[in-house]
Amino acid sequence: MSRYPYTEACDFIRSQVTDYSEELGMRLPTISRSQASQVRQAIALALGMPDEELAKKIADYARATEGDQQ
Repeated sequence: MSRYPYTEACDFIRSQVTDYSEELGMRLPTISRSQASQVRQAIALALGMPDEELAKKIADYARATEGDQQ
């Protein structure tokens, strides 16, 4: 089963909502994949867009900007 587009979209959303962990010395997601999926679905609904279309757009954006996010 492919991670595209839903899991990749959720992982991108999660990567944008982070907190710094002093203990680990790095930024960590603060929401789960399930919560990120709920966010994506709510945004798709608000935009009047099918969830799959939004998931693809987010996943494609995440792939296109993968090296830029550090």
